[in-house]
Amino acid sequence: MVCVVVQLNMGEGKTRVILPMLALHWAAQESKDEVLRLHFLPTLLHEAYDFLHYHLCAGVLGRKLFILPFHRDVDLTVRT
Repeated sequence: MVCVVVQLNMGEGKTRVILPMLALHWAAQESKDEVLRLHFLPTLLHEAYDFLHYHLCAGVLGRKLFILPFHRDVDLTVRT
C-alpha cells in the first residue's frame, strides 16, 4: 500500500477550487441521509461559507449549508 501526502501552500486554491470539487464528489457519493462536513479555521470560516454557498447551493448540490460552531474546550457527554 502506497500513501502519498501533498501539502499545498497558501494561495494555491484549496478553499475556492479543491474543496468545492471535493464537496461535489462526496455529495454525489452519499445518500440523502448522510451529511458532508467540512472543517475550517475560524479565520477562513465566513469567507469559505460565503463562497461555497454562492457557488454550490443554488443548483449544483441542491442542499443547504449550515455553520455549526464548535470549540475543543467543550465537554462532550453522551445522551441516552
